[in-house]
Amino acid sequence: MKKKLKMTFAVSLLVPTMAVPSFGATLGDVNNDGQITADDSSAALQICLTGIVPENCLFEMADVNGDGIVDSRDSAHILQKALDNNYEFNNGETSNIITVNGSLSQDDPANNTYATIEAAYEAAPAGTAENPTVISIMPGVYRLHGDESKNGLSITKDYLTFVGLSDDPNDVVIADNRGNNQGASGNYNSATVVSNCTGLTLKNISIYNYCNVDVPYAKDPSQALTKRSDLETQAFAYFGGGDKHFYDNCQFISILDTFENDVKRGYYKNCYIQGTNDFIMGWGGIQVLDGCTINSLSNHVVGGGEKFLFKDCTFQLNKPEGTLPTYLCKGWADITLLNCQIPTDKGTYQWTPSLPGQYTFQYRNLTDSTGAKANIVDDSCAIELTDEQADAYNLWNVLRGDDDWDPANCRTQYENKGSEPMRIVTNDAITVKTGEASGTITASVYPARANQNVTFTAEGDVTIEQNGNKCTVTANNHTLNPTTAIVTATASNGIKNKTVVTVEPKIEDAPTFTKEPTVNISNGAINVDYALDLGVASNDTSLITWYRCDDAEGNGAIAIADSKMDTPTKSYTLCEGDIGKYIKMVIAPDSELSKVGDAVTVMYPNPITADDVTSANIDTNFQSVPTHPPFITTDVLNSVLEDGVTPYRTLLEKSIPGTVKGKWNFIGDWYYNYGSGTYASNVKGAITGTRYCRAIYAQPTNNYGDMSAVVDLTPEKTAGQGFGSAGQYEELLIKFDPDTQTGCGIHYMRSKSMTNTIEFQLMEYKDGVGTPIGDMQYIQAGFRDRCRITLDLTGTTLTANVSSQYVDALTGEGVTPITLTGTITNVTNFGGFEIYHQGSTGGRYVFENVSLNYGARTK
Repeated sequence: MKKKLKMTFAVSLLVPTMAVPSFGATLGDVNNDGQITADDSSAALQICLTGIVPENCLFEMADVNGDGIVDSRDSAHILQKALDNNYEFNNGETSNIITVNGSLSQDDPANNTYATIEAAYEAAPAGTAENPTVISIMPGVYRLHGDESKNGLSITKDYLTFVGLSDDPNDVVIADNRGNNQGASGNYNSATVVSNCTGLTLKNISIYNYCNVDVPYAKDPSQALTKRSDLETQAFAYFGGGDKHFYDNCQFISILDTFENDVKRGYYKNCYIQGTNDFIMGWGGIQVLDGCTINSLSNHVVGGGEKFLFKDCTFQLNKPEGTLPTYLCKGWADITLLNCQIPTDKGTYQWTPSLPGQYTFQYRNLTDSTGAKANIVDDSCAIELTDEQADAYNLWNVLRGDDDWDPANCRTQYENKGSEPMRIVTNDAITVKTGEASGTITASVYPARANQNVTFTAEGDVTIEQNGNKCTVTANNHTLNPTTAIVTATASNGIKNKTVVTVEPKIEDAPTFTKEPTVNISNGAINVDYALDLGVASNDTSLITWYRCDDAEGNGAIAIADSKMDTPTKSYTLCEGDIGKYIKMVIAPDSELSKVGDAVTVMYPNPITADDVTSANIDTNFQSVPTHPPFITTDVLNSVLEDGVTPYRTLLEKSIPGTVKGKWNFIGDWYYNYGSGTYASNVKGAITGTRYCRAIYAQPTNNYGDMSAVVDLTPEKTAGQGFGSAGQYEELLIKFDPDTQTGCGIHYMRSKSMTNTIEFQLMEYKDGVGTPIGDMQYIQAGFRDRCRITLDLTGTTLTANVSSQYVDALTGEGVTPITLTGTITNVTNFGGFEIYHQGSTGGRYVFENVSLNYGARTK
């Protein structure tokens, strides 16, 4: 009988050409013949390379490299010694082993030996679970050669094992140096290594993306590599997919976006991952990091994903000093930490910036770098496991799946314990209303093979009725305000999760008018006057929409103002686009405790005259501006998608179909709300929801002289970089005409040459062709907290001022405002304004206020 070797890999036999050396002082009686001789070394070598242990052998007891630990490094030590002593591979009929030797001047296919990783991979056949193909890599630095659209190495063959022939992963380096806009046309073309396969194993290898980080090489400093640029950009070291991936004693090193593995099951043993700002991601299934070191150079560790288990891991923190906390997870992911070291003694550590309502995080036995208990701020989204519950996260239970995969070789230790629950998945949040239909919460236990029995309990103004793994939730709120209840689902071993239930009070009948609505014009605005019987409610939340119509019958109605955030828009400031038109007001009475009543329409009886409009100036905080007009077409968006190729929009579409004069026009997905992130979360305004979106205010006439604009905006990015990637930008244009695409203003872009820097450039557009004006200026690390940009065109002189309220918490220093001045060549009578956002959705902007002001009118 034979048994599989623990913690090793299957390759073909080696045939010795000389006496077998003794590998370790404590090798032991491997062949179990009662004596320790060179035969034990030979037996150890043969066992390691075949992956098969004869029943009478004791290789699992062997400390081959003599470091006092029996682990997979012993296998690597044997391979290295074998090669050092001139063993030759027997490439027989059953052999699947290939060697990479970077010192060769050319490939040697006859002996399955290649000079490059790429050539070895091309020659390698796909393996099988029983007989994987092994690519053994001699020490050295192997530079890959990806390009703008191609990753460095793409692994799509199943059951390959790449093994570095050294027990130090620093000795075997695979590297490429491309990042987003720095040798690669996007994040996902930048990876040094990308995989999409089953049964991949990497051992004793370092994978670098040295776009923004140097590659040292102590073994031979002449092979060290210098980073491409100091400008940090997204640069994947590794991007994976598939199933059953095993990474043993490997390193993944980059800066931004170091590592994403969407593999269904990934196991990482004694690995090192380094990066900055959400540099670990994984959306495929479960990622298990066992005994790994995670070195964070910034404020976010995990970007997001499905499920992560960090077991016996050490989290390091080497970011620049500052007051911003470190977050374990930037986005959403189910994360479990067991016996980990968290550097809470080196600064505030939090679970996530936006606290979820559920127990997304689980932990047991966390210490800081001094050995004291680690305190991660705010446990409302985390639950501390008991020892018994933590034991459910044994690696057999976590990774076995449906095919009994056991990369940690722990099946015999745990299989008799069965499959205990590790998590409960429930609804994130629901809302129920008193006196109306109940809501339903469904719970499922993970993994599916575990005991699926759950018990529901509730706290708050609800009653529940359980039926299997579901429960109905009925509201019982007799107050005047919504309350919050918690429904908890508990598994057989006490693992639990919660659902936050918003419990609204009984919905009353719609409020009635005690004074019928009327409209009037005063001080340049049209206003509605009404009164409601709110009953037990306190707040009028009526839905009011204002329309501009072609005639008194309401034909051609276009929404020009509406209500948001439960605040009725009782007044609308008239503008020049309203002159000659009729204004209609529609009100649906409502309160925070009532149904919405039937809408009532009131038409102002007379068309708007020039005397009714007191100013051509426009001032808005966007709360009453409709952000989803119906005229937007897909064709318009597609035509805009071409703009991101060059630093400036050198050719715009000649006109924008459906642009309505005298109102705000939105192209793309805009919405009104509070922003997110450290600085934007307290700011509400119009938010850029999609890439290439635009907001245009087109004046109805072309008789405007000098013009200025004041724009208050806040980026959601928190480090001063402004946008998701280098080269992304935004523009503000005054004196803008959407029909001819003519205007002037400012272009601001995330720098391609400096870190966390925004470059500002004045621009002039004539008939869709853009020209930079004057010199570029920049703000480094400061464009992040309530920024203001002012634009002014007086005569032919265009001036822009840029400032920010950001203050460095350590130094107390604020941002020095910048001023740009230039001369335009094409003075027009146009008076429009445009916001153009070319950036990705990960770099949204919140526009808090826009004021457009005009000087003397032309004739």
